[in-house]
This record gives sequence, C-alpha cells and structure tokens, in this order.
Amino acid sequence: MRTITRTAAALAVTAGLALAPAGVANAASAATAPPAAPTACAPENVRATVRPGVSTGEFSSYTVRLVADEGTAPCRVNGWPHLVAASLAGVPQELPYAGPADGAASPVDFGPDTPVQFDVRVEGPALVPADTVEFTASEALEPIPGRFVATGRIGIGERMGVTSFYPAP
Repeated sequence: MRTITRTAAALAVTAGLALAPAGVANAASAATAPPAAPTACAPENVRATVRPGVSTGEFSSYTVRLVADEGTAPCRVNGWPHLVAASLAGVPQELPYAGPADGAASPVDFGPDTPVQFDVRVEGPALVPADTVEFTASEALEPIPGRFVATGRIGIGERMGVTSFYPAP
C-alpha cells in the first residue's frame, strides 16, 4: 500500500515538473512582446487646429495644424486633405469642393515629435463662418479610415483650395 502511494505521489510530482516549464515559457514569451503602439495617422490619435493666416480683400488663408498624441507610432501622410464637412456651433455649413491649390505632393513624416499642416485658401470676400472643419487624408496611397476634426475659426467660400501636407515648423 505504501509503495502504491509513493509511486502515485512521485508520478504527480513528475507531471507537475513537466508541465511547469511549459507554462513558465508561455508566460515569459507573452510578457516580452509589448503591444504595438497605435498609429499617429488614426483620426482619434490626432489634435487638429485651425489658425488664421493672411487675409486680403481678394482672399483669406488658414493653416490647419495636426499634432499626434504622445505614444503613437509615426506614419507618413501623403497628398491633399479632402474637406468634407464644416459647422458653426454644431450647425452644419454648406462646404463647396476645395481642390488642390498646389501641384506637388510627396509623403511627409508625421508623429508625436513631427507635426504636419496644410493651408486652406478661400478666394473672394464673401465668407461663411465655421468653427469646425472635418477632412479625410491618405497614408501613402491608401485612404485613412475616418474623419479628422479641426477646431478654430475658418471662413468658407465658393472658391477654395487646399495645399498638400507639409512639415509644421
């Protein structure tokens, strides 16, 4: 009877030792792989603001600056943003098409330490005010899902142009 009890106890200890290293190895490998940082190109990871630029009787200009949240992974934005909506105090404003205002666009690095911006130029003196503008953007040649939201006073007019992204100073 004692031999059977000792044999059973020895088998239980041996099985436990055999399983322990596998569990320790799995826990160690899971602990060494940190989760990937979210991309700076996701709209929810970006703060965008509108600042007034030069304004004359013939045109008004605005700069939209994008700053990525800390802890996000750098990415590259490319091309021209596409303005899709505007509002004033939550009331939608009609937003005409704003085509490219310059002829060149190349990828621009964007991340927590490398903000980017683009300019909006509105021709003509008759401007409709807005305090929020929504736009889409591209990373490399692929559209970035979702809409970016920029806040700040901006005027909207019939003839609008948008520059490509460029590094912010």
